Amino acid sequence: MEMVKAGVIERILDILHEAPDFLCAAFAELLRILTNNATITKGPSAAKVVEPMFLLLTRYDFGPDGQHSAMQNIFNPLTPKVIAPLIRVLGSGIPLLQQRALKALVSIVLTRPNEIAKEGGVVEISKVILQADPSLPHALWESAASVLSSILQFSSKFYLEVPVAVLVRLLRSGSESTVIGALNTLLVLESDDGTSAESMAESGAMEALLELLRSHQCEEVAARLLEVLLNNVKIRETKVTKSAILPLSQQYIYWTHKPKHITQGDAVSACRALVNVLEDTPIEEMKVVAICALQNLVMYSRPNRRAVAEAGGVQVVLDLIGSSNPEASVQAAMFIKLLFSNNTIQEYASIETVRAITGSETCQEAALDALFLLTQAWLACPAEVSRAQSIAAADAIPFLQ
Repeated sequence: MEMVKAGVIERILDILHEAPDFLCAAFAELLRILTNNATITKGPSAAKVVEPMFLLLTRYDFGPDGQHSAMQNIFNPLTPKVIAPLIRVLGSGIPLLQQRALKALVSIVLTRPNEIAKEGGVVEISKVILQADPSLPHALWESAASVLSSILQFSSKFYLEVPVAVLVRLLRSGSESTVIGALNTLLVLESDDGTSAESMAESGAMEALLELLRSHQCEEVAARLLEVLLNNVKIRETKVTKSAILPLSQQYIYWTHKPKHITQGDAVSACRALVNVLEDTPIEEMKVVAICALQNLVMYSRPNRRAVAEAGGVQVVLDLIGSSNPEASVQAAMFIKLLFSNNTIQEYASIETVRAITGSETCQEAALDALFLLTQAWLACPAEVSRAQSIAAADAIPFLQ
């Protein structure tokens, strides 16, 4: 302690940058011994050691013993005073130093996320995550993602400091907690600013979300964000939506046959998203795929049928019965027949069902089946519903004659 009071740490640091490597190793060892003392570690001098030790580690001929001592000097004084030097090291652009600084920050962020953020940590960590160099070690990226995720989970006030592209990259993390944190942050950002959805799509969010669904990771939150993106008109006009619909529908079909992998909330979100695609996409092939996916989702689920109806799906699909695309017309007719196979959503039927009788043979068959099912359900429906349905059915008489 007397040595520290006499200013030995400051004196060593003054001459460290000029000293030969063998002497630097000795200095590093002495500093390690000093900063290993709990009282000294809490003092103001210990924090001054951190940044010079990082610079020592950049020397190519600095031996392993010296490196070990330097590393201990970095990790011994893990107090709030070392946060600013660690953040500055992140901006060095040297992967080795960045990785070691992040290793220290991973330990500190558990207790002091706010201090790291206030020292500019969010900005610097985001830069590390956005580094495009493929040769960077994956551990460096994951450490940065872990620290940033902890800060975001600590407080939502830091959400706006993180670029959307960074949050989208976090979706590819191997840590489930990091992925969930990024998903929740993206959902909040979209609810506050609808235009951010376009930035998410441009940064590859659709592809990342589909990968999460395929691997059964964070499915419920991922499905919710995917629904939000598909509900955006500008996103639905892009090519990425066309490429996303087929694997998305395949995933929903897989879920339908593997119920343990999907919650009811996921299925309802899927139904709503697909109805929106049916309503707005001009691409007939996408409509066919979406209808087929909906057929699988409603086949054995009354809640899913109601979700389709409440999202306006009945009218949308009825309109498709008259489509010039034969496959879309047939699939729409089959879907209507399936949708009204019990009395779950009879109140959503309309005169459009009757008009379908004038369509193709398949459409006629589906419409007649739907009308027959409606008549069977009248006793179970409220009086006003059965009355409206009977009037609609009566309008079919001229067509039937």
